[in-house]
Amino acid sequence: MMDIGWHKILSLKVQGGFLDGEVIHFNPHLNCLIGGRGSGKTTVIEMLRFALDAYPPGTGISKRLQQHLAGVLNGGSISVFLETAGGERYNIERSGLTHVIRVTDAQGRIISRETVPKIPFGAAIYGQSELEQLADDPEAQLLIIDGKSSSIPLIKTRIENSLKRLDENRTKLADHILETYDISSQVAQLPEIKKRLQELAGKDLDGLIQRQRKRERERIYLSDLKRSLKLYVQQNKPCVPMPLPMQEEESAFEFLEQAQQVYQETSQATAKFLKQVTYLWQNALIQLEEIMKNMTIRHQEEELQDQKMRANLPGRGLNEVLAERTRLTSLVLELENLLGVLMEREQEINSLKIKREEMHDEIAQLKKDLYSERQKVCQTINKALGPGIQIDLIQGGNLHCFKNALLNLLHRSNLHYHRWVDLLVEHLTPMELVQIIKDQDYSSIEQYCSMDRERSRRLVNFLSINMSQEDLLKLEDVWLEDLPRLRLQDGEMYKSMNQLSKGQKCTTVLPLLLMNDARPLIIDQPEDHLDNSYISQTVVPTLKKVKLHRQVIFATHNPNIPVLGEAENNLILSSDGNRGYLSCQGDMAIKEVNRALQRVLEGGPDALRGRLVKYDR
Repeated sequence: MMDIGWHKILSLKVQGGFLDGEVIHFNPHLNCLIGGRGSGKTTVIEMLRFALDAYPPGTGISKRLQQHLAGVLNGGSISVFLETAGGERYNIERSGLTHVIRVTDAQGRIISRETVPKIPFGAAIYGQSELEQLADDPEAQLLIIDGKSSSIPLIKTRIENSLKRLDENRTKLADHILETYDISSQVAQLPEIKKRLQELAGKDLDGLIQRQRKRERERIYLSDLKRSLKLYVQQNKPCVPMPLPMQEEESAFEFLEQAQQVYQETSQATAKFLKQVTYLWQNALIQLEEIMKNMTIRHQEEELQDQKMRANLPGRGLNEVLAERTRLTSLVLELENLLGVLMEREQEINSLKIKREEMHDEIAQLKKDLYSERQKVCQTINKALGPGIQIDLIQGGNLHCFKNALLNLLHRSNLHYHRWVDLLVEHLTPMELVQIIKDQDYSSIEQYCSMDRERSRRLVNFLSINMSQEDLLKLEDVWLEDLPRLRLQDGEMYKSMNQLSKGQKCTTVLPLLLMNDARPLIIDQPEDHLDNSYISQTVVPTLKKVKLHRQVIFATHNPNIPVLGEAENNLILSSDGNRGYLSCQGDMAIKEVNRALQRVLEGGPDALRGRLVKYDR
């Protein structure tokens, strides 16, 4: 097992598609992919990128490149054998159909990628024209800087974890705040409801009900009594009816005769009192009617008084008011319970805000640590590449995310907001802007952004009305990435990237990539936009130093790189039109490789000699 201190790609195995069946072995030092147009050089590089999942920032680019490679594989798969800087070996398999990555160790055991962070999934891979794009992409430049420090990935992992916790905190906080808004709007009714209940209590509703029920009971009772008396008087039954005697011989009914005699005597005695009893009950009925008359008068007087009270009651009647009182009483209990919930939520909100401040402080410190480590890398770069190339770093200077957040918020405002957004992100931090929106602080917008009062008012009003609580929290949490600034010396002055030609941009970026790094450096045609003198005088000498402690894989048409760079492994690719294949590989000492290099890169020995003769003349 080799152990020479940097990550290495040992081999690539292809199943299916254009390079079906090919097994390509790589050297730990300089590898050059050589071949004519359509021989598969770019395909090899994109296969390595696909297996290592080392795509440039931007999901659109990643998706497009993966779709293209899936077509090239035609349902097949690739397998890449790796060795880490520590000497551990792993195999990565990836299908062109499912895109699932499968990692196994040297013993064939399946391993989670999270457990093997030293595997160079982040290999520095750049396709055609990506060097030029890199010169204009601050995020990609930061990735280069970050790749040159062992401390930075650890800090970024801590930042990523902190941002996840902050995101969870923000979601929970926004939900709680919205809930308190809702509860507060409901609880705000409580004083008015209690006031209404007090008003209803002052109406003596219970007295009204009790008096009404009492009158009803009195009417019913006296009416029933009167009806019973009338019935008794009408029936007028002074005695108990006597059963008819049986039609038998009288001598057989001695005792019946005795009983009849008792009945008749009693009947004669009670008959004397019948008229007096009837008179008494009739008199009782008259008295009862007088009582009922007096009761009716009393009831009418009470009802007249109660009617005046009812006139002051809202609704259609007493029952409706009582129903309202019952409903309001229940609502008061419910709202008082909500008051308890509101207090709990407010305590939780305060706790979440405290944690949020702590996380902001933690992230701010991690940002400082990250910036400090990046500054060290920039100083190393400037020392190695200066004075011709310089790089500096503006802490939190990349305002892209901040600007996009505001553009998304303002795109429905019908305001000419693009210039406003530029002014806002230039003069205010996200937290400052959020506080201005909360405070309706138009004057600060006027002061910092040089806007007139009317525009400031319209802007702040629109944001305050249309931003949800979560929008405000998200805006507070916008990540301001550090901004690298690459400059190239041109005469006595330095030029920034937007002032350079394509060639100058590549001239600035390529030396940055060729610096020390444990990751493999893979570039498709690094010579694009570069002249041969720069390649031979600058790139090649640097490359010969770098390859001693870093694996380099270039696809190239320029002979200076493999020949003057003394490539340890030249991979000669060919194609029959339907599929590509590796025809030979090795250094220039191998005759077959030597002849292939002359044929592909120089046009053959005769063409090379012919040019030399022409130059000698």
